[in-house]
Amino acid sequence: MAWVFIGVGLVLLLAGSGALVRGSVGLFRAVGISPLLASLIVVSAAVSAPELFVSLLSGIRGHVSVPLGMLIGSSLANLLLVMGVGAILGPMPVPPKVVFRDGGVMILASGALAFLAGRGTIDAPIGVALLACFLIYIFLCFLTERRRHVPVPAASAYAMPHDAPPEKSAPAISLLLFLGGLGAL
Repeated sequence: MAWVFIGVGLVLLLAGSGALVRGSVGLFRAVGISPLLASLIVVSAAVSAPELFVSLLSGIRGHVSVPLGMLIGSSLANLLLVMGVGAILGPMPVPPKVVFRDGGVMILASGALAFLAGRGTIDAPIGVALLACFLIYIFLCFLTERRRHVPVPAASAYAMPHDAPPEKSAPAISLLLFLGGLGAL
């Protein structure tokens, strides 16, 4: 029976992630926001929702090393596995300004984690400060992406092409895809 749950979970994960990416890119494109910003805000937060849920439950149950392990493992898998496989499958063009901005923030966040872990405790005030830093980062990304009028090439196979003609029902379909994908995840 456990194998059935694992199989169903994998199918929901694959279908949900595809629908979530397609829906969020469609919704953000309908209001004039780049797919990169859609990925930074909606996709990254929604895909991290299962990890957040498991981390919260683990923390409540007293297994405090689980969230840290998930954080480090997820970051390494996203950075090395996902980017590595993506680059093998095809080139992923990214504007240098985006790489320096987001890569710099990633390096700072990793350094902050190493420093905080070296202290031995990450408590509620530090958690609030980390959450505030995340929100500031998202706000700054929104500001810089809003000023850009250069289309960012979509690296995802699920993203809609930039030259696709707009459809009248696209926002409604995008919303359904987004909500369905979020529910599946």
